[in-house]
Amino acid sequence: MWLQNMRWSVGLLVVGLLGWAVPVGADVPNPEYLTVRNGLPQGFIKSLIQDRRGFVWLATRDGLCRYDGVRFRIYNYDARQPRSLSFSSIYEIREDPKGRLWLRTENNNIDRFDPVTEQSEHYSATAAFRQARGRSELVGFFPDRQDGVWVATQTNGFFRLNPNGSISHQHWFMQGDTIQRTLRALLLDRRGRVWLAAKDGLFQYNPKTGQFAGFRTAQGLPQNNVLSMYERANGELLLGFPGKVAFFDPDKGTVRQVLDVPIPASQTPVFTSDRRGTVYINQNRYTDSTGLIILQPDPKLARFPVISLLVDRSNVLWVGTNGDGVIKYDLNSRSFTATPYVVNFHTDWLSQVLGVPATAIPVPVRQEWAYSVRYQFDRRKALWISGKNFGPYRFDPVRRTFDPVRPTGIEPRWLPGGSFRFTALTKGAQGELWGLLGPDSRAVVRHNPDLQTFTAFPLPLPAGHPYVIQAMTVDGGRIYLATENHGLLRADLSTKRLVRWYADGNNARALPNNALLSLAQDPIQYNYLWIGTFGSGLCRLDKMTGQIRQFTVDQGLPNNVIYGIRPDRKGHLWLSTNRGLCRFDSRTFEVRLYTTDDGLPSEEFNRFHDVALPDGRMIFGGIGGYTLFDPARIRVDGFNPVVALTALRINNQLVNALTPDSPIQQDINETKEIELRHDQNFLTFNFAALQFNQNGKNQYRYKLTGLDRDWTYSGNQATATYTNLPSGTYTFVVNASNTSGIWSTHTREIQIVIKPPLWKTWWAYLGYALVLLGAFAIYLRMRIHRVRLQSRMELREQESQQLKQLNEVKTRFFANITHEFRTPLTLILTPLQELLNETTDARQHNRLSLIYRNANRLLRLINELLDLAKLDAGNMTITLTADNLSEFVERIAASFDEEARRQNITLQVQSTLKKPFYLFDTDKVEKIINNLISNALKFTKEAGVVSIHLSAQPAYETSASVSSEPASDLVRFVVRDTGIGIEADKLPHIFNRFYQVDATTSPDGSASGSGIGLALVKELVEMMHGTISLESRPGVGSAFIVELPCRPASVGVIESLVLPLPATNGLITKPTSTDGSAPRLLLVEDNDELAAYIISVLNPEWKIRRATNGRAGIEAAIADGADLIISDVLMPELDGYELCRQLKANPITSHIPILLLTAKAAIESRLEGFNAGADDYLTKPFQVEELRGRVRNRLEQQQRMRLHYRTQLLREGHLPTASPAPQDEFMNRIYAILEERLDDTTFGVEPLATGIGMSRMHLNRKIKAMTGMTPNELIRAVRLKRGAELLLTGASVSETADRVGFDTAAYFSKVFKEQYQCTPSEYVEKSRQEVV
Repeated sequence: MWLQNMRWSVGLLVVGLLGWAVPVGADVPNPEYLTVRNGLPQGFIKSLIQDRRGFVWLATRDGLCRYDGVRFRIYNYDARQPRSLSFSSIYEIREDPKGRLWLRTENNNIDRFDPVTEQSEHYSATAAFRQARGRSELVGFFPDRQDGVWVATQTNGFFRLNPNGSISHQHWFMQGDTIQRTLRALLLDRRGRVWLAAKDGLFQYNPKTGQFAGFRTAQGLPQNNVLSMYERANGELLLGFPGKVAFFDPDKGTVRQVLDVPIPASQTPVFTSDRRGTVYINQNRYTDSTGLIILQPDPKLARFPVISLLVDRSNVLWVGTNGDGVIKYDLNSRSFTATPYVVNFHTDWLSQVLGVPATAIPVPVRQEWAYSVRYQFDRRKALWISGKNFGPYRFDPVRRTFDPVRPTGIEPRWLPGGSFRFTALTKGAQGELWGLLGPDSRAVVRHNPDLQTFTAFPLPLPAGHPYVIQAMTVDGGRIYLATENHGLLRADLSTKRLVRWYADGNNARALPNNALLSLAQDPIQYNYLWIGTFGSGLCRLDKMTGQIRQFTVDQGLPNNVIYGIRPDRKGHLWLSTNRGLCRFDSRTFEVRLYTTDDGLPSEEFNRFHDVALPDGRMIFGGIGGYTLFDPARIRVDGFNPVVALTALRINNQLVNALTPDSPIQQDINETKEIELRHDQNFLTFNFAALQFNQNGKNQYRYKLTGLDRDWTYSGNQATATYTNLPSGTYTFVVNASNTSGIWSTHTREIQIVIKPPLWKTWWAYLGYALVLLGAFAIYLRMRIHRVRLQSRMELREQESQQLKQLNEVKTRFFANITHEFRTPLTLILTPLQELLNETTDARQHNRLSLIYRNANRLLRLINELLDLAKLDAGNMTITLTADNLSEFVERIAASFDEEARRQNITLQVQSTLKKPFYLFDTDKVEKIINNLISNALKFTKEAGVVSIHLSAQPAYETSASVSSEPASDLVRFVVRDTGIGIEADKLPHIFNRFYQVDATTSPDGSASGSGIGLALVKELVEMMHGTISLESRPGVGSAFIVELPCRPASVGVIESLVLPLPATNGLITKPTSTDGSAPRLLLVEDNDELAAYIISVLNPEWKIRRATNGRAGIEAAIADGADLIISDVLMPELDGYELCRQLKANPITSHIPILLLTAKAAIESRLEGFNAGADDYLTKPFQVEELRGRVRNRLEQQQRMRLHYRTQLLREGHLPTASPAPQDEFMNRIYAILEERLDDTTFGVEPLATGIGMSRMHLNRKIKAMTGMTPNELIRAVRLKRGAELLLTGASVSETADRVGFDTAAYFSKVFKEQYQCTPSEYVEKSRQEVV
């Protein structure tokens, strides 16, 4: 039924709109639509109001909507929320004096909604209300000032619903009535009277007196069927009837006026009014002065009739429709009027603004492309117009005709081909007209209006210049020209000088872009010139300094393309862009933007579509038409919008008063303070300016006091987001501007308190402080304890350092004293051995033997002391050597045979080893066996027995051996004697250092020893991870048992041990001198006696020179050379190791073999010597024959090396190739230099010495020592060797002689024959036969 009525109403509305006789009196601005596409939940808008805070509320069939100009907030029925709406379909909204909203729902309920708490009270949910309403529908309601609400039903009368839910003032009909009355609406006026619109008239009820009054046609109503009511600001009632409206005076009870309203009779008239009292009735506007004016109807209303109206405080008309949302009309007068194009820009404005008939406009002008036409008014307000394809015309405003302009006064040379065109027009400071002659822009002309002539001024532009001029201005004798792609030009007419400004990325004061569009002289400050660019905004040139300042979108411009610049009379610049028209204040740089919302035909303008009229008006043309306006009459928006907070998001989750666990208990806009947890620190605020006309032009700024120092300008973005806020107290402040960009005096503030986390609260900090104090106390106590402990440790460390230093001093003392002992022992033992060999007298031989034995004993004691010192210092290491262990022990025991025979003691060795070859430290095992045998012989009586027994337990697993290496055997050494034995109480001390048994216990009653030997044996055994034990019985004998882990030697190592030694490892007994001259030796020894002795034993066979220290030895070796160097190690100034390093590093002496002769007998010392470059090593004391043998061996080896080199050079065949051996490096360099200079006949010894980097003497000495040849002989041998190779390749004798450095072939043949015992030809023939 409702749909049928609606269709019928739409049909009547269409008929009425098409056939109504009343003329349309006013246009309405372009509408704005709010539908479900914009966020409305549903399109049936039965009621509209604006609350006291500024929000617009809309009643829909799917919820109550709040609109802030940006977003919708929708409230619905929610079964989970007991304080939600009772029903989602809303028919009517009323606001009471306290700002609460009263809602009438489609299912005849009444709710009171509190916008602050966002909760509703179901006011009608009482039995009394249901009984009073009965089954009748509600048709109207109105809240009063006492929190009650007056309710009208359709057929069951009306009543007042009291705050406590009771019913009062219930009336079904008037007194004396006999019919059932049908009510249409209810209204409570300002005086508290209740008015009822009924099907049969208008009725008034006075709650104070309980009296009724009725008004019908008899009282002046146009008819009895009253459909709607509205109270005007002056207290007058507007009564709506089918197709009519009556103005009713409630006090007098009379009708003042009845209007026929052009709406279908089936539609109910709806009313609203604005602040000035203007009444809107559906699509009509009424004022008492103008009467009823029909507004231009929206086509949409033919299908969706008007059912609600509202004019908000920003003067926007809201039209609620029956099914398609809301239509908004901005009722504010627009600043601009848009005129669409009919022909083109210049034809339209000339005809429509100047009133020139289109036929009066010259045909070339009408047909010209709008972008090629230029306009300018002169000081007499005459219009000049010119184009690319037509000459200039001047418009005569009296005759209203266009007259062609003649080029009077212009020389023909400036008019190529007789063509008279202006490509740019401007006006000088005195209003005179200037024009730029086209098409080559070679001159400008100034017009004299009195004489009607032109004066031409040539421009200092080169012929064929690339400049395309877009705009021109004149400043006295200076012409400013804006070019299309070459920046800005200034032509000085007096000096004929051209100045150019162009883009320079390195200069912030240069032009930002070379593409220019427009120029304008500043109307107030004449030293400024304004430049419009294509893409780089607006620029200001300071003519005095030449500096340029740029203004872009970053400074507020809507766009960086500036098509036109027109200054007004107040100093503002009007700029046409691609994003609207803007007014730029040249002094404050304030920007005000105007768009299509302000009446512009479009927001995109065109180049050269701008004109300044003499009366101050301006014309700007765009793609949709042009606009004509007077800058002085542009209205400034005076509305002062209220800004409201509309939503809050915490951690990206929307929260409101209804959200579970919400930190706010009311609407965010009503909330003054929010307390948040520390983890609720990601905040987003939504806000809106409650101005509903052109709300896209509202600008926003905000700041968070406590974080932001200044405002943040967000443009028209109504959102602010803050992330990761630290705990603290902040105040969020937001402000908005009106549509003219003027900031409102209203701001909205809300305080945010972010509580600190548990670990940042004050009592947490107190706890931290207590913990820190406690920790500090503990630290202080520990620090004191540590200082004391450190003091004790430092004391112990000092003691340890002192002991260590004492140990080092002791070690150095033992090392030095041993060295000092070895030198005299060498002078004792070595001559003594010679005497023993020479003496034939038995008595003398026995005495000398006694001396020799005790000297050897002294040497052994010295070695033991040195070993103990090394053990204490930790400097002794284990060096494993593969050897036959049984034979090794037998050799040691054999050295005691003579002593055993002398004491008549049987010394025997027994071995049950199945694997004779083991890896062991020969030096340490020898010392162990020596001491044990010596000790056994010492304490064994005559005719006694000393036996050494060797055995092994296979596969002994050490704790450190878990690898793939073969397991060690546990080798046992048992040294047993039949001596006096040791008492049981003395056994635990027998291995202590310096422990001695009583002298009376030895067989001969002499001193029992030094107490060093057994202690050294124990420490050596333990060092090799072995054990030593002692079994002894007094009178029976003792047995020392040593167990050592020894790894069997591998097969490869055993085979290398059984190979015969080469002959060169033996001692050479034959003389080394082959040519009768004795080799020269250099002895470096600081001990005079030892040096004299060594010289005495070596001098008969070799020539010896002595140096007293290492540095003198190096100098002697370099200066005189030597065939062999014998050096001590411990010497002043430079020791023997450093002497080896320096001599081996020097090319002059690197070939000389060095034999170190020293008292440092340890293996570590020997290795250090070999690493330093020593060729041989001999410890003190030494055997004279061993020294002689080693010297002979080294000299013989040198001799063999000479023979090797000499044989290589003198034999037939190729030159020796480069050898990787270090000793051959020098010869490799010699061969390389000779190969490079082989064909140089002048090359000799001197160039060779220079190339090798040493003197001729040293070169001669070294080559002689290494090859046995002089340098000349070496050079000749190499040349002949290379010559022999070349001959075999087929080269002729003369060619070969030339290529190997001989002056003549004859000399080459002579020398070749001496070398190879045949001529070159015979050599070649012999080689061929050998090949065959």
